[in-house]
Amino acid sequence: MAFSRPMPIRMAAVAVAGFLGIAGLSGCAGSPNTAATVGNKTVSMESVDEAADHCSKYINPNAGLPPRQVISSTMIRGAVAQEILDNRGEKLSDAQRDQIIARNGMTALTSDPVCNAMARDFAGIYHLFDLEGEQKTMADLAAVEVKANPRLGTWDAKNLALQGSSSLSEPFTSRP
Repeated sequence: MAFSRPMPIRMAAVAVAGFLGIAGLSGCAGSPNTAATVGNKTVSMESVDEAADHCSKYINPNAGLPPRQVISSTMIRGAVAQEILDNRGEKLSDAQRDQIIARNGMTALTSDPVCNAMARDFAGIYHLFDLEGEQKTMADLAAVEVKANPRLGTWDAKNLALQGSSSLSEPFTSRP
């Protein structure tokens, strides 16, 4: 059987197809403007940058992680919790979220609209813990598919956090 394309073109096509297959399976967000894809939702890099600019001052400097890493992980956790709530058809009002924020000592975040929005999103996790307990909630949260932008690192579903950086072009820790 003869191939209609010369050998170098076939080899290049195979290499490109292989690369695209690996990239598609690598679990990274599809766009450089996307921080993470969580189920059917996206967390934008713009929203991570904005939250980092507004909310870094609330991060404990002894946390051992850069504030931007803490904030981006927090935002992704909130999106993961929301994915679970949406799949269950469960809604949390802003008033319910505000009660959760107050009950869990996060009221300092409410003075800034950007930080307040982040805290409200994150309140979904506390709600799930209250409903199901730690073991069931952690299993549910870990089961949600998260594809992180490589500039932010990789998503560690067990610890619900971004780990390291896999970017060669722009390291995760380039911003405060």
